[in-house]
Formats: sequence, structure tokens, C-alpha cells
Amino acid sequence: IDAIRSRLSNQITRQAALKAIRTIASSPLRIDLQKNTTQLAEGLFHFLRQQSRSLKQETLLTLDALVLSSNGAIATELCAKILVDSAKLINDNDLYLSQLAIRLSVSIVQCRPESVLSLKKDVFPSVCSLLQSPLLQEGSTLDSILLLIKTIALLNHSDFTYDEIISKSMDPVENDEDAMDISADGEMEKKSLSRSALSSISKCVATACLNTPEVDKRKR
Repeated sequence: IDAIRSRLSNQITRQAALKAIRTIASSPLRIDLQKNTTQLAEGLFHFLRQQSRSLKQETLLTLDALVLSSNGAIATELCAKILVDSAKLINDNDLYLSQLAIRLSVSIVQCRPESVLSLKKDVFPSVCSLLQSPLLQEGSTLDSILLLIKTIALLNHSDFTYDEIISKSMDPVENDEDAMDISADGEMEKKSLSRSALSSISKCVATACLNTPEVDKRKR
């Protein structure tokens, strides 16, 4: 592992080293990486700030594999830092990177439930913005968002309640009536959510309703 980690500092060998770490972390041989997991994760998440799309892609995939194989060995504070940088990649400029960033967020919350507060603060606003994009259609990116909603709902954590999931998901719809935009000729005009955005938001609300324990919903 030390030999592979040393390759991360070299721009030429960096992506090959990331693939090697991911292969080891996801190996069916269940190789124990817990002693190295924190050091590896600390060295990797900074790559999410680089310009290279392929590097960010490999980093997200490798971090996801590390988190899933860590058995909670990655500290909550480090998870929060990873979530902050992952959130910056969630937008409609690159739906595939958004999908990977959301999947990583799901893995982190599953392994470290106490990270849900950081997810609510940093990741979920980016997800809600993405839901409003007409570019978000049926497919793997929307599926990853629904998986995130399902994971949060099933977690039923006091730091991110059912009411908050519904409220934050519905905010774009409730604010849509007053939304205005500037037209091509400089005139103010009403800005409305697309049908695909409304469909995506409704699926998120339905997913939260279906996966939140009934007892929690009755507290409303």
C-alpha cells in the first residue's frame, strides 16, 4: 500500500494508483485496509478540487470503495470534509460526476450515520438545485438521488427528519409561484419549473414517504 500511495504524488501514475487502491478495497478477498484507510482518504479527497474530469471520476470511485470497505474506520470529521468537496461536483454541468458524488454521499451516511448533519448542510442543497434542472431525466443520476432520499429516510435520524426532507425537497415548488427571470428582450417574466423537474421532485417526496417509519410521520 505504501508503494501505491507514493504513486499518488506523481501526476503520471496518479490515476493508475487510484485504480489499484479501488481494486484492493473492493476485492472479494476482503483485504484489510483499515490501518491505511484514513491516510488514503485524507490524501485522496483533495483530488476532487482538480480540473481533470477523469481524475475526479477515479477519485470518487476510489473513495466510495474505501468508505464501503472501512467498516466505519474513517472519522466523522474527515467524512464531513469529503462531503463538502463532493457537494461542489453535484450540478447539471456533469450528470455522471453528480451521480458518483451522490453515491459516495450515500455510502458515507450508511457507514457513518452521524455524518447526516454534514450531508444536510452541504450535499442536500446541491441535490435540490439539481432536481430543478430540465437536464435531469429518468436514469442513473435520478436513481442515485432517490437512493440518497431512501437512505436518509430509513436512517430516521434526528439531525435530518422526515419533515426536513419533505420541506427541502418541496422548496423549489413552493417558491416557483414567485420566481421571476429576465427574458431575452430584457423583460421580467415568470420562471416555472419544467415538467421533468416536477416529476423528479414528486418522486423524491414519494420515496421519502414510502421509506420513513410511520411512527415518525405521525409526529407531524
